[in-house]
Amino acid sequence: MRIILSNIGTLGDINPLVAIAIELKRRGHQPVMAVPAVFEPKIRPLGLEFHAVRPDIDPTNNVLVEMIYDVKHGTEHGLRDFLFPSLRQTCEDLRHAATQPERADLLLLGELNYAGPVVAEVTGIPWASYVLAPLSFFSAFDPPVLPPYQRLARADKAVPGMGRIIKRLARLTTSRWPEPIYELRRDLGLERGRNPLFDAKHSPHLVLALFSRVLGIEQKDWPANTQIAGFCYYDSDSGNAKLPPQLEKFLAQGDPPVVFTLGSAAVLAAGKFYEHSAPENRC
Repeated sequence: MRIILSNIGTLGDINPLVAIAIELKRRGHQPVMAVPAVFEPKIRPLGLEFHAVRPDIDPTNNVLVEMIYDVKHGTEHGLRDFLFPSLRQTCEDLRHAATQPERADLLLLGELNYAGPVVAEVTGIPWASYVLAPLSFFSAFDPPVLPPYQRLARADKAVPGMGRIIKRLARLTTSRWPEPIYELRRDLGLERGRNPLFDAKHSPHLVLALFSRVLGIEQKDWPANTQIAGFCYYDSDSGNAKLPPQLEKFLAQGDPPVVFTLGSAAVLAAGKFYEHSAPENRC
């Protein structure tokens, strides 16, 4: 099978796809990575086919990362100021990858590629989706902690039905955000469809939950056909899994260290994370 694997994001979003692509290739399939151009030097050495998808990203852009990780407005900025302005280019790039030089048999799409479900509908190519954390399901029975409204998470333990209220609040607050997606669908002759932020990003055929049951278990309002598949690990740089010599030397000098770290984007907007992580009796 020719399978297009596509998402937009940083290494934390893309590396699980790389792991899946490597395994698909080992099993005799033809995986195609359709991700931002910045990842091409890391993916082509693995012998994987590559197609660039806009928008490209700069993983070292602290200003962009700090904007996206703003507690109150980060998610809105990430969608309305970064992803959605390039939505039509994303659609064009992914559609080309899915049909040229030959038609794909399957699309595997991450939730940040909001053009993906549109391309699947227009081309008629079957698709599956994946998420990396239970947060993506926004369950009323296991509600996430919303950074601007952290007290609501505590209220959920005491007030029956609070999870449903949180879910409705999130939909109400974000109701205008996906308008560019609805406009694109109209221009392509498609119906308005389901809410892209909560519903349409999940495939009706198969949703892969790429996390452990230690983090989350199946809930009644998760999408149908969801499978908890566990973590998919890929931890190399262009196929090179060796650690830098100075890090190897450090690790060999004593007991295994306790490592406090952040994801591939949040590390650029750490705030006081490391100060809070450091022990009080540090030297």
